[in-house]
Amino acid sequence: MIDDKFKEWLIKKVKLSSKTASDASSRCRRIEKIFNINLGNAAKSMNGLEKVLERLNTESNAYIKPSVKNRYAAKATLVRATRLYHQFLNSI
Repeated sequence: MIDDKFKEWLIKKVKLSSKTASDASSRCRRIEKIFNINLGNAAKSMNGLEKVLERLNTESNAYIKPSVKNRYAAKATLVRATRLYHQFLNSI
């Protein structure tokens, strides 16, 4: 994953705050760790992105703790970070 360039892109192109950009980058690293994948390779193509998003949807019970009150919102933040990373990869 290309952390620093991704954060810079989020701040400059997507107009996110530094904190929000850092959170999105952390979520992408979390997805890589959860699924043991390189998100750069997995989400570069549209087909690859769809596979990652499908895994996020079908395997959410495995990676979102039961104590999380709003599991839907937790999953949505991971999905959004993945989509943003896909956009970033296809813009460089």
